[in-house]
Amino acid sequence: MRTFVRDIPEQKIYKNGKKRILAEYICECGKLDIIAKESNKLNTSCSACGISKSKLTRTKVFSEHPLYRKWSDMKNRCNNSKVDRYNVYGGRGIKVCEEWKNSYLAFYTFCMSKNWNNKLSLDRIDVNKDYSSENCRLIPIRDQYYNLQNTIYVEYENKEYPLAQICNELGLKKERYTIISGIKKHNKSFVYYIEKYNIEHRLKALILSNILYQKI
Repeated sequence: MRTFVRDIPEQKIYKNGKKRILAEYICECGKLDIIAKESNKLNTSCSACGISKSKLTRTKVFSEHPLYRKWSDMKNRCNNSKVDRYNVYGGRGIKVCEEWKNSYLAFYTFCMSKNWNNKLSLDRIDVNKDYSSENCRLIPIRDQYYNLQNTIYVEYENKEYPLAQICNELGLKKERYTIISGIKKHNKSFVYYIEKYNIEHRLKALILSNILYQKI
């Protein structure tokens, strides 16, 4: 039997004048197929099942997809104290929700429903909470650098943005540490530095470009 994963609205086929909507399905053996939603193939197993229905074959098919490695790494850094960076994940109490922990298919389905590709990374919205569908999203890989445990956010017009990204985008890399020191040690506001470096117009343009990572 095949399980629905996601719609593929951009891919349509026409047969006898009838529009057919395609969707991605995953077989119980782990093989992925793109099939018309009204197809009678949905109630059958795929051709790979005729070769073998063993758990080994299923694992092999699953592991060939890039998301399988990401799923495995996610669980390891939360559960295996011997892996790198366990101290900032499992060591801090970060866990993988039961649904994802016990089912690669559930994790895969979530990612593909968000149109995952190799330029996107799984990001926890709140870095102090667990991996789950409620606390995760897909963002460009470069943006994940700006949502870490030690990220410093600054407020502008009632929204928060990563100071490091603002400084990188506006050519203020050298001034970044002066701003951090002023905010942390001398109670200076970010608005003070906006005026000091005369960057308000450029900052507004940067925000309008949707380049900046915004804290939710």
